[in-house]
Amino acid sequence: MVRISAAIVSFLAVAAAAIPASAASFNCYGHLTRTEATICGHARLSGLDSQMASAYKSLIRVAASSGPSISSIQANQRLWIGYRNRCGTNVSCLTTQYVQQIDDLRNYAP
Repeated sequence: MVRISAAIVSFLAVAAAAIPASAASFNCYGHLTRTEATICGHARLSGLDSQMASAYKSLIRVAASSGPSISSIQANQRLWIGYRNRCGTNVSCLTTQYVQQIDDLRNYAP
């Protein structure tokens, strides 16, 4: 009986490790780029992604009521995603990109 319990515990531990963390701005399940998989697999990056998504959504809300052009904000975000993706799986590079983008979104000036 002890061996069965140990086997079940081991299986559950392996299964839990295989489940990616959730990032706010994209689905961590299914087909992911290497960069997306890295973000999903790191709690800090996933948290930064959540913060970035929140800052982006806030800026879009402000822009919709009388702020900067939504299309310029969206273009800026697409450009940033390209820069972020150039980091590949480099966690330090991704962290730097996220911290800078969060700051840029919070202080956006067209």
